[in-house]
Amino acid sequence: MNNQLKLIDMTKDILKEIFEFSDEEILKLENWFSGLNKINQNRFENILIRLWEIKEFTKDRFSNTLFLSLIFCIEGMINIFEKESSRDKFKNFLKSNLDDKDKKELILAFTFNEDHICLCDAMKWQVDENRKNDTSFEVLKDCSPTTISRDDRFYPLCRCEDYLNICNKEKLEEYFDKLLDNFYEMRNSEVHRGFPIKLDFRNIHENKEPETHTFSIYVTRDNKLISVSAVDVNIYEIFIKAIKNKLKSIK
Repeated sequence: MNNQLKLIDMTKDILKEIFEFSDEEILKLENWFSGLNKINQNRFENILIRLWEIKEFTKDRFSNTLFLSLIFCIEGMINIFEKESSRDKFKNFLKSNLDDKDKKELILAFTFNEDHICLCDAMKWQVDENRKNDTSFEVLKDCSPTTISRDDRFYPLCRCEDYLNICNKEKLEEYFDKLLDNFYEMRNSEVHRGFPIKLDFRNIHENKEPETHTFSIYVTRDNKLISVSAVDVNIYEIFIKAIKNKLKSIK
């Protein structure tokens, strides 16, 4: 009993530290927590402890192992709320609990085979823009990060960001859905196919070059090899926001 009480106290501290929950919000969660069965009570506490561990381990780097741990934490939350997780439930959890800004940031942070999820449509849009405005901006065929930076952030020379900013919500959701499919395939590459991926983001303030791994590869369920590259993005904070929004929705 003493160990369990101590663990509950630690859980409260984590809710304050990571999620910035007030005492009133924590009391509301305690009431919800008391109605869970024993397995889900332990699952919830273990998820919060894992999230705290991830935060401690990401002070100077973010690896594929921690990326997968975040996905597993999301799936654990889904198991509490919906009894079992799946690809569609994983996607719906993030789609329902993140705003458009977060979705755009994730879409633009990742390229697959050197393309953003939206590149094909962005190229068509740019051709149309050139025609309408009588301009001749080069239409790039990939979205690899460049050494050109603005405000110490690195951007590709493609115009995917400009394109996403004029997209309607339906299109944005379509691209985000495709991105999450790739995330789930990356998860399955390790979990079900024994094919490790390597993502390794580092926060090295002295080095202004983006740390990317253009040639990281994972294998899909239909045995296709996909190279994945990612610019430095705070995936942890974005995933935490999704879990926080879900917990705040508890009645």
